[in-house]
Amino acid sequence: MKRALVIIGLLSLPFMPGREASASTGISSQNCAEVSVGPAEVVVTNAARERHQLGGWPETALGVLPDSGGFHRFVSVNPFGGTMTRPQANVVTRGTLADPLAGGVLSSTTVEKLPGGYEWAGGGPVFRDPDSGLVLQVLHLERYAHDRFYGELHLGRFDVATGRTTYLGPMVRPRVDMEAALSRGYNIDLGTSSLTLIDGYLHVYFSDASFDVAGNLAVTGLSTARAPLGEVIAAARSGTVSPWRKYHQGEWASPGIGGDAGDLQPGMPSAWAPNVIRAAEGGVIMVAAADDREIVMSSSPDGLTGWTPRIPLFRDPEYTNAYVTAVGTDDPSVAGRQFYVYNTQFLDKQPNLRNMQLVRHLITCTAGSATTTVPLIRHRFPDGRHRVTTTEVKSPGAYPEYGGIWGLYRTKHAGTAPLYGCREGTSGYFITRDVRCGGKDNALLNTEGWIHTTAPDVPSALLYRCRQAGGDSYVSIDPTCEGAGTASETLGHALWSPRVLFSRFASRDDHWETSGAVTTAYAREGSWYLEPARTAGTVPLYGCLTGTDHFVTRDAGCAGRTEGYIHTARPSEAYQAIYRCSWGPSRERFTSIRDDCEGAPGAVREALLGYVLPADAPFTMAAAS
Repeated sequence: MKRALVIIGLLSLPFMPGREASASTGISSQNCAEVSVGPAEVVVTNAARERHQLGGWPETALGVLPDSGGFHRFVSVNPFGGTMTRPQANVVTRGTLADPLAGGVLSSTTVEKLPGGYEWAGGGPVFRDPDSGLVLQVLHLERYAHDRFYGELHLGRFDVATGRTTYLGPMVRPRVDMEAALSRGYNIDLGTSSLTLIDGYLHVYFSDASFDVAGNLAVTGLSTARAPLGEVIAAARSGTVSPWRKYHQGEWASPGIGGDAGDLQPGMPSAWAPNVIRAAEGGVIMVAAADDREIVMSSSPDGLTGWTPRIPLFRDPEYTNAYVTAVGTDDPSVAGRQFYVYNTQFLDKQPNLRNMQLVRHLITCTAGSATTTVPLIRHRFPDGRHRVTTTEVKSPGAYPEYGGIWGLYRTKHAGTAPLYGCREGTSGYFITRDVRCGGKDNALLNTEGWIHTTAPDVPSALLYRCRQAGGDSYVSIDPTCEGAGTASETLGHALWSPRVLFSRFASRDDHWETSGAVTTAYAREGSWYLEPARTAGTVPLYGCLTGTDHFVTRDAGCAGRTEGYIHTARPSEAYQAIYRCSWGPSRERFTSIRDDCEGAPGAVREALLGYVLPADAPFTMAAAS
């Protein structure tokens, strides 16, 4: 990954690169009873998908296989990639976890040897047998009648070299009969399950359907079927499938084809298209769509019992979220303390296969883990609205509002509760302790961090969630909301520091480093901390303007504003040297933590300004003496 990049007069900060999650560390399913959810990252844009002629892709959960050089192969369905008689095609791409299309499309083929009578046929999740290397794929097949469809789970053999899938046979059909369900106007959809290896058996998960005593359709919250791995592999080598059995009334005696299925999560709504991944040190983690807007998670020590309550991971009422996949950061089939959850996101309120993108969230299992700290920053937008968040905000004209910098824990800490980032409508951001974000009409975006519920024995500030009459939400330490709004919630006690957040902003042909406001031409690239007052070993840092060139200096002669106080010697290893550089025909000045001025052509290092704390360092509660 490049650490710095010169782009038409702009320098991207080397201290704020995108980072992949660390490799998997040992974790059991029970460590995931509590999680932290990162913000959404778009990994395949609608435009990128269209450039690769992948209309409607991915329309199932992803199959992910490790490849060479840090790349992976991704398998899913393009509903428009086949022929007129069989429009669906299995697509294989090569890419990274951050960009599944980075290596392009390797193949696009229809399922081979598919029997007649199925109008929709495509595959997604895959499983590689660790002994033989044979790769199996779950196939989702549908039959149509009475303007309705009936879904089934079948098995295929996937050839990694060619990207082709050969049909083997059925694994699971619902309890309810197809003709009976469709004639009564019901769609029956099992989704596309993952293949999960537990104690020598391959499992698939689904919500089964049957009729209750009154003749109404009844759907389980979660059901499962299994078959011995050895039998599945032997049958696949012969081009067929071995019998699968559903779990029902404590036994594995019910046929996978039309048999009764027990409910592993009774009383819960259907877990649509559940995707189940093994935890590194035992148990499984399930992610699924609770509805067409919300993705949830649950875990179990054995894949059958002890399921934790479903945790809402994210929800966005503005978009349809579907086809969810859990992917380990090291082995895609195993979740460590951190793993990714991918899903297809339709960019209209109703699914539109021509306007969709692939997004991911980083999930961190927090129970029993050590924690670090992260700054919570109050940003102000040019229109006066706010967003208070621990995630990056780089919208033009948005800046960290002075006095609105606090600290949260990244994961659970003794005496803390989680804060969630939410959105009302399309732009009304707010934070709350309510994981429902006030109701399903609001979006649940991410976990901001953990805040003390009572005053800790370290410097802290009691935070209030404030709301103005016009709908703007912000956070304040003032219970009267600075006279501009009304306190709607007491959030808790955040860590507090007197330090000043000093940021670098950029426009097309200028940089502006300041602890204050900027104009709409400038977007934030990154930040450091300065001291708020003069102490031993610090000097003032001034922000100056010559013509259109903003720059910083330790020379008071420019008559600029005092941005804060900078250390003249490094107080500790946590501090970074920061330099003033100039480049280009106009010798535009900018700051950098690299002594080569980020490799900008013709750049000159003019001065060592001093030493600063990077903003991505753990939140520090006291200024250095």
